[in-house]
Amino acid sequence: MMATKCCRGDYPPEACRLIEALLKGYSKYFSNDVLNSDGRRLLERLVRLLLETNPGLRRLVYRVRRNPTLEMILRLAEEFYLCDARALAAEALGLYQPYTYSVKSIYGRTQNDGWLLG
Repeated sequence: MMATKCCRGDYPPEACRLIEALLKGYSKYFSNDVLNSDGRRLLERLVRLLLETNPGLRRLVYRVRRNPTLEMILRLAEEFYLCDARALAAEALGLYQPYTYSVKSIYGRTQNDGWLLG
């Protein structure tokens, strides 16, 4: 089993893989910014792993279970996930997608980089 570079010290790498799956699969696991049943199933697997490792997260886990919004999932991720979970979620939402544009030159050719070459 390969360890992920984003997992904090004593937390299991599977927990980091599960949070990545939740955040990258936003459209699959969230409905109206709240976890759907598939997302809750994944969250419960994640919670089981986290509480085995760090029982001190019990209060935060309680809040996340009661209100499983994206914001609460990100708060939970900040406890053990070293990489930027918010950027991962924003990418899944489509907020940080690279944009491309094309410009038609006077000769009718399309230039993908935006520069007109004559």
